[in-house]
Amino acid sequence: MREEFIDSVAHVENGLKAEKIEPPKSHVLRSIMRKDLEMKFKKIIPVAWTANSPRNLILRQRFALAFLEIDLEKKIVISLDETWIGMSDFRRRKWCAPGKINSVA
Repeated sequence: MREEFIDSVAHVENGLKAEKIEPPKSHVLRSIMRKDLEMKFKKIIPVAWTANSPRNLILRQRFALAFLEIDLEKKIVISLDETWIGMSDFRRRKWCAPGKINSVA
């Protein structure tokens, strides 16, 4: 079985049409995916390509240790999340089989 990003029922319908199979109505196909295949339409967890590489794990640990040593009395720390800047895929949800990790690099 090939791993495929199923972002909508229309995607499955197009795949069936490409294989020259007449797809059922959208609500029937959605019911099959949900009840028979036990799939869920879940939120995607975006992950960077190198999120858990050994280098990044060490860098995050070193940052945490250095941050804990800072005297935070009378100081304000502003944290900016810039992880979305490198994103090229802005889909938010996808169909996922049970037991599969729902993260996309």
